[in-house]
Amino acid sequence: MMHELCNSLQKISLNHKRIMNRMLEKYGLTYAQYLALKEIESAPGILAQSLIVLLDSDKATVSGIVRRLSNAGWLIKDLDSADRRKQHLSLTEKAASQLSQIHVLESKCEDILLHSLSPRDQKHFTHIIHELIDNQHTYLMEDLHA
Repeated sequence: MMHELCNSLQKISLNHKRIMNRMLEKYGLTYAQYLALKEIESAPGILAQSLIVLLDSDKATVSGIVRRLSNAGWLIKDLDSADRRKQHLSLTEKAASQLSQIHVLESKCEDILLHSLSPRDQKHFTHIIHELIDNQHTYLMEDLHA
């Protein structure tokens, strides 16, 4: 049963990424880049290195995402005054104006997944998924401290 559950969740995740990537093509973005922009939008001035943890990625991948977003005019990189190796990231006006439209696409993608579920079932499904993630997180944290 667990193998089937994990396999199904992985398929949901992969399909979600595929759908979002298709929707984001007209903006010249990938889903990973959009996720980075969302994190920067929610925490203007965030350190680039903080995205590594938030995106559950590695330094090379995040560096590439940040470089491409900067080159495409989506974000601004400011060097830290105390430590010039650190970069603070913020959105450009272009990004700020277009992200609201892109958030609508993300909602549409969510609707594609959940449209056949009642609002009650959607809430229940989301609750169960969060419980499973919390269970795993608790185990991983306990394992680190053991």
